[in-house]
Amino acid sequence: MKSGNYSYNSGERLFRRGEEIFMNRCTEKKSEHLHAHDFIELAYITSGKGIHRIGSREYRVGKGDLFVINYDVPHEFRSVPSLDSGGLHVCNCVFRPQFLDRSLVHSRCFSDLYHIFLFSSLGEEGAGNDLHLIGRDTREIGWLYDRMYQEYTGRPYGYLDMLRACLVQLLILILRAWHGGENEERHLRGKRYFEKAIRFMQQHYQEDIKLEDLAAMSFLSTSYFCISFKKCTGMTVLKYIQQLRIEEACDLLRSTDRKVVDIAQAVGYSDLKFFNRLFKSLTGLTPSAWRSMAPSEKESPLPAAGRQF
Repeated sequence: MKSGNYSYNSGERLFRRGEEIFMNRCTEKKSEHLHAHDFIELAYITSGKGIHRIGSREYRVGKGDLFVINYDVPHEFRSVPSLDSGGLHVCNCVFRPQFLDRSLVHSRCFSDLYHIFLFSSLGEEGAGNDLHLIGRDTREIGWLYDRMYQEYTGRPYGYLDMLRACLVQLLILILRAWHGGENEERHLRGKRYFEKAIRFMQQHYQEDIKLEDLAAMSFLSTSYFCISFKKCTGMTVLKYIQQLRIEEACDLLRSTDRKVVDIAQAVGYSDLKFFNRLFKSLTGLTPSAWRSMAPSEKESPLPAAGRQF
């Protein structure tokens, strides 16, 4: 079924009768095949290099990458001969949340599984929706995918129960890979996740930046992106953008004789009163008062420079 510029898969052609889980191995197509679906997909790249497209954005992917794709997210994996002539090889675990527990029948995303089904066993904040795990726990996760694929294709006695048990284990491994490690290691990993989004904010701070676009750059849901960004940087996304804008305003006040209203618009604020209030809240002075200060007092107008992330 087509929906907009992509096809929609309801899962009817994937799930065998009485089952709500599907496993397969495939070499991804070279042609475009953007699609969405009404199930959760855990896609693990076993070999090769290629492209993962989410909406209108494309990212290079390769062996060891694992993606959690929720309901209704347009995406595609695509083999690109120029990146790897052997193609992009993916092992998929596709399931509906009620496969784990009937109480999850209305759940439509990975975070629901954590909060409802895994909460009691893990007891800490869940991972985001579109996780991208690079080269972590690949041996254990790879072995688990192989086991699940054998159970699914061979259908030995009790295979559905075994698949259910393996799926719970896989979900916990994903969460461990995200949350695992010492605090400093976790902080550095978080910085790598946010580097692209932060570069984008630094280059486009004066524009209307959409939170959804920033989250997509980090392969996270918007809600988890906000939570993780604050943990990693010590400030909210809005605060970070505001600080970038006020830093630039300070530079313009120091180096030009442009009017304050023009500077406000140049850094992204059409409301001069709001700009003045924000400027004072961050620097302790109005723009005019700050401009009149001696040059030696203008070196560090903000308590923490947003560009020093």
